[in-house]
Amino acid sequence: VLVPVGDDLIAVESERIEVTPLPALDPGRRVASMRLRDVSVADAMRVPGGLAAAARIARVLAAAEATGGARACTEMAVGYAKLREQFGRVIGSFQAVHTRAADAYIDTEAIRLTLWQAAAKLAAGQPAPAEVALAKFWAAEGAGVDWPGDELSLLAVIAFVGALSFGLVRSLRRQRLSAAPAG
Repeated sequence: VLVPVGDDLIAVESERIEVTPLPALDPGRRVASMRLRDVSVADAMRVPGGLAAAARIARVLAAAEATGGARACTEMAVGYAKLREQFGRVIGSFQAVHTRAADAYIDTEAIRLTLWQAAAKLAAGQPAPAEVALAKFWAAEGAGVDWPGDELSLLAVIAFVGALSFGLVRSLRRQRLSAAPAG
């Protein structure tokens, strides 16, 4: 297990770590506190400056999860708009609905692009602090627009009839909670 010590990371054998589970907002994410027992840090076990690199990777992973949530919500909303009928027509044929769906799609693709740019630079061994920060911000904040509000507007009728999909609720919650990890 890698443990932060100042700006460095140290490798610690798992049997020297006491893990205490903590309650989490998202039951799909396990959260715990760790307490080290009888650990002496050898220079060979130290990764100098490793904390900053680990934080960049954690931010990209959080952005990837939020991006996946954005895409799932967009796909669910568009799928629903293609099926739900009102006034004898599917709601996806109404200009206000398909415009919001198009905006949500464009935002989701922009979020995905910033994620791939950050991931590509990290994979090439470049620190990419600006790209990582931008990917994390856009994924967590929804490209500065009312995301997932666009999808929620498209799905408002489902909520009113009490049939809101568990998958959609989980995706929305995960997308919002992805704003917190890794700063």
